[in-house]
Amino acid sequence: MFVPQSKFSATTVTLALATLAIASLCARPSFAAPDVAEAVSEASDEAPTTRPSNPTAGWVATLSAFSTALQNGSAADVAPVFAQVVSDDASVREFNRVQRSSLATLREKSLTHTLIASRAYSVTPSTLAGDLAADVRDADLPALAKRRLTPADEPDLKRANSVASKWIDTTLMTSGAEPIGVLVFWEKDATADDSDAAADANRVRDVAEANNPPKESADVEAASHAARRVPLFVLVKGELVAGKYVIRQICYGNPIMLGGGG
Repeated sequence: MFVPQSKFSATTVTLALATLAIASLCARPSFAAPDVAEAVSEASDEAPTTRPSNPTAGWVATLSAFSTALQNGSAADVAPVFAQVVSDDASVREFNRVQRSSLATLREKSLTHTLIASRAYSVTPSTLAGDLAADVRDADLPALAKRRLTPADEPDLKRANSVASKWIDTTLMTSGAEPIGVLVFWEKDATADDSDAAADANRVRDVAEANNPPKESADVEAASHAARRVPLFVLVKGELVAGKYVIRQICYGNPIMLGGGG
C-alpha cells in the first residue's frame, strides 16, 4: 500500500506497516507436531455469530503452531504442521509482488530472523500500531530500532493505528471480520552475536558518559549497525473450517520499504 510521505511521518508508516505480539517471544518449547491438531480444534465451540474482540484459543493456537513451524524443526518435521494449520489452497506472496511465493521460501527467510512479536485478532485490529509499540518496548532490540518502531506522540499513534487497519484490510483483502494474525521478526546479525551487540551498546554509553569527542562517531557507527538489520512482517488471514482454524492467506516481507524506507 502506498502511503504519501507528506501526510505521515516515517515512524507512523513504520508502525502502521507493523503489527503484533504473543507470549512466546523468548523460550519456545521443543518442537512437537502431534499436539497441534488437538490445540487448533478447540475452536469448534468458540465461534459465535458475532465474533468477540479477543481471539479464540483455537486461532491463537493455530498462529502459535505456524510461527513455531517457521523457525523450529527440520523441513520434514514441520511439513505435517503446515498441513494442519495452513489450507491446501492458501495464497502465499510477498508484499508488492504479483507472483506467488511458497511456505518453503518464507521459512527460509524466517530462519535468518528472531520472532519478537506475535498477535492474534478475531477481526481486523484497530490497535495494531499500539500493540506493536508495546511489544517492541519489551523486545531485545537496539535502542535505535525501538525508537524507529515507536510513535512520537498520541496523534502519531492514532494515525498509525488507522493506517495499519486499512493496510491489513487491503493487503489481505479482508472484509474486516476474518481472524487476523501478525508476526514480526527481527533480522539476526550475521556479523555479530548478542554479546557483540551488548559490547557495542556499552561502548557507546561509556563514551557518552565520558563526553569525549569520539561520541558522535560512535553513535553514527551504532546507528549504521542497527539500520542494516530490518524486520520481517508476516500477515495471515484465517478461517474456521470443520471446527478448527486454518490459515488461508499469507503475506510477508519488509513493509517499511513500501512506505519509503523510514
